[in-house]
Amino acid sequence: NVKAYFKRGKAHAAVWNAQEAQADFAKVLELDPALAPVVS
Repeated sequence: NVKAYFKRGKAHAAVWNAQEAQADFAKVLELDPALAPVVS
């Protein structure tokens, strides 16, 4: 689900896991491209 990927991406970003955060945010964009302004 998009919300779960977004929250996990934010959690990864908070602890400097950039690669994992980027992967989760990419999945968010794949599932819902309308969220691009929020994820970018």
